Amino acid sequence: MFRNVKNYLELVRLHMLGLGVQCVVGALTVVGANLPYEAFAPLFAVHALTIAWGFAHNDYSDYEIDRHVPALRNRVIVRGDISLHAALSLTVIIFALSALVTILSWPGLLPISILILLAAFVVAYNRYSKTFAGSDLLFAAGGSLLLILGAVTVLPDQDLRLLPPLTWVVVAISFIDHINFNAVLGGIKDVVSDKQHNCNTLACRNIDIDETGKMTISRRFRFAALAGGVAMTALAFWPFFWATYPSSSWQIALCAVFAGLNLYHTYRFVNIDRHDRNVIEKIARQREMAAKSLMLGMLVVWIGLSWTAIVFFVPAVSFAVFNAIMNGHPFRLPEGY
Repeated sequence: MFRNVKNYLELVRLHMLGLGVQCVVGALTVVGANLPYEAFAPLFAVHALTIAWGFAHNDYSDYEIDRHVPALRNRVIVRGDISLHAALSLTVIIFALSALVTILSWPGLLPISILILLAAFVVAYNRYSKTFAGSDLLFAAGGSLLLILGAVTVLPDQDLRLLPPLTWVVVAISFIDHINFNAVLGGIKDVVSDKQHNCNTLACRNIDIDETGKMTISRRFRFAALAGGVAMTALAFWPFFWATYPSSSWQIALCAVFAGLNLYHTYRFVNIDRHDRNVIEKIARQREMAAKSLMLGMLVVWIGLSWTAIVFFVPAVSFAVFNAIMNGHPFRLPEGY
């Protein structure tokens, strides 16, 4: 019984659910530190449930490829502990729960419409991620819609026209970050198995790799990744020069450090010359931490220290605790993730 429950928790990535603060951040971009604390629970729940059904559906969609990849042999569907039918059924059930939370928490047509559009993007990405090179745009759009969903919940009359410029700036940063995370970091990580199965990803189109694992990454792929990092930096510094948003010199200095780290780790990543999954995943985590810290750093004065602490520590602590429970270590992921 316990083993069966653990398999389902593994499928939905229990240790990742605590990272579901995107809707919370969206709301914070609108009202800042004035967001009531009781708003956290439904906003967090919708994103966490989206993470859960998104992972379940992704494993369901990628089964035919994953079962031929030695590094992914530990995934629950691949090893036969959960059937494809059960995975798809769980996906539908969890999405229905997220829709129910949305409808009960924020009555109105717009929030549930955004959630359905988000789901359409995620499902389309999972379905075509290995056959359509532009599918990363769908992934990025879905992630950015979580921010818009959160922002809409605190708008008067749920009027999209009232979204402040700060929200759109954060949405743009999130969109670019998702592109870099998925197309570049994820693409390079999976390029060996993807090429073996003739997948059509941006990484497959822009990376040559020989039988020894030596990689040659095209200049345009490197340039696009670094340009994304530069664009994120430019957008992150925009509020500091917009009179209506408070800022301080220490905040600007902090963001400069995070922006530098984001660019540095992006540069390291696109200049890897050998496919070593462990090295790739380590650099990817470092870059992602820098990128998320940059976004949080640009908001810290606007949202206040209390909300900053919540948005930072809830994901960090929940990941460490549940990863230790599920995988035996607070920070190291097992093979197959």
